[in-house]
Amino acid sequence: MLPIILFSSCEGPERTGDYIHNGGTRGYNLWAGLLRSHGYLAYIVTYDGSHQDWLLEHQPHVSLDTVRRWKSEGQPLKFFTAWGNSGDFIGLADKIYLLDAEVAWSFGYHKEVTESLVESNKIYAVATETRAEQAYWRGIFGRDTTLIPPFCGKEHHWSGQPLPTPGLVGCFEEGPDTKKEVDEIVTYCVDHGVNIQIAKLGGPEQDVIDRMFECDFYIGLNPGKDAFNNEGLARSQLEAMCAGCVVIAYDVGGNREFIFDGYSGCLVPRYSPKSVAARICDLMNDSLLKEQIRTTSVDFAQRAFSAERCWPILRAFLELPLTDPPDARSIGQRFVNREELELFLGGPAYVGREEIPLYTEYASRVEGGTIVEIGAGYGASALLFLAGAPLSTKVRSIDCYTPDPTALAPRDHRQPLTAKMCVQNVVGGLEALGTPLPDDRWYLYTDYSHNIAQRWNDPIDLLYIDGDHSYEGVRRDFDDWFPYVRPGGIIFLHDSRREPDAPENEFKRGWQGPTQLAQELGEDQRVALVEEVFSLTVWRKK
Repeated sequence: MLPIILFSSCEGPERTGDYIHNGGTRGYNLWAGLLRSHGYLAYIVTYDGSHQDWLLEHQPHVSLDTVRRWKSEGQPLKFFTAWGNSGDFIGLADKIYLLDAEVAWSFGYHKEVTESLVESNKIYAVATETRAEQAYWRGIFGRDTTLIPPFCGKEHHWSGQPLPTPGLVGCFEEGPDTKKEVDEIVTYCVDHGVNIQIAKLGGPEQDVIDRMFECDFYIGLNPGKDAFNNEGLARSQLEAMCAGCVVIAYDVGGNREFIFDGYSGCLVPRYSPKSVAARICDLMNDSLLKEQIRTTSVDFAQRAFSAERCWPILRAFLELPLTDPPDARSIGQRFVNREELELFLGGPAYVGREEIPLYTEYASRVEGGTIVEIGAGYGASALLFLAGAPLSTKVRSIDCYTPDPTALAPRDHRQPLTAKMCVQNVVGGLEALGTPLPDDRWYLYTDYSHNIAQRWNDPIDLLYIDGDHSYEGVRRDFDDWFPYVRPGGIIFLHDSRREPDAPENEFKRGWQGPTQLAQELGEDQRVALVEEVFSLTVWRKK
């Protein structure tokens, strides 16, 4: 069974792990997205599963309660954190994969926690982003570590870069001295006949990237945080390099590992804003050298800090197989529960967990054929069929969007159910999955199924019945559409395994109408029962 990889810095209900404009949060999302692109389930964990919307791509989030339930169910979980104080998250783990990206925390403020985690053998494996951090772990604990390079999303940081604005200098707020240092830099440049403008960076990721593309320079004024003047591998400076800025930063540990003076940027003595200003002036007066550094730094960043370089190292660190899962494209094989489906769908999914793999498994067999579903609802079944079926397969959904009085109990009317909502859910879910939706692959008929049946002519490879749940309605759907099912074709009858003696208005693996039809089909010589899973019965036309 594939592992589920969880990323979090959740300390508890007050410090939930949802940190806005935070490099660690951005890193978690990049790693989770990379794992998902290779067919693995990966999530960001916050206390209640919520997050603020500021990144270009937020990977699926789940709550600590969901993780507790998964653990109780025996799901194979891998816990990954870059924050030793993530008490509530780490408390759920039998072992953790730790990224130490800032020794000023792990061997400073978190020193007692780090020592406790090491002594208790809770830390299973350690990764770092710099060799200075590796030296700490080797020298203090005698632990080997894995060096995992960070990376930037190439599709966002390295595409469509406009020409920078000459003399525009980007920087982040690095602390209480930033304003004073920036003022010194501006004054020095003006005194030496060089006009510059300062662009204060911050806010949502898209705003930062757009502004970085405009900047001629980026200045990193972090002087280092630990006793050896290390600051980790500063993600903001890496992103600026990827965006095409000429980076000028203080000569501290971390920076030395990717900013090579005069090649991929410039290093100057720490606490020396005048040295920063002097390099800006020199390069403003030597455009050839400035553009040479810009070109080589972008090239270096693309080669050294790419997802392609990070992936084999991250995969080995997490002890994942050398080859991607063979079912990586199949959403049904990757989802572990209904919550996962709802994250992509953006709405309720009334599909049993055990049923989910069957949708994509049977859809994958319909090569170039047609799937018809009666009862589209919020779009969960359509999303599953489309995600699992070959691109040559057509899926046709039918729903009149008239409330079914016999099915009110399991339906959640948090939002009015409409055809528009269904389309938005399905299209958005496929986009999130990276699954294309060519023209004519899916169509939603907003009409009664018996009206569509009257003008239907095409053979059907898989018929899914989940519309009117009254006996008369479901019987009519079967009789109207059965003639179009190919010999050997499959029929899904949803909500058709109701438990005996269940209370009349409660859903117990099914409803009265579909269950009565399933019992009758057991005596019908035209079909054969293939399998039964939770509320779903699967039939084959003889």
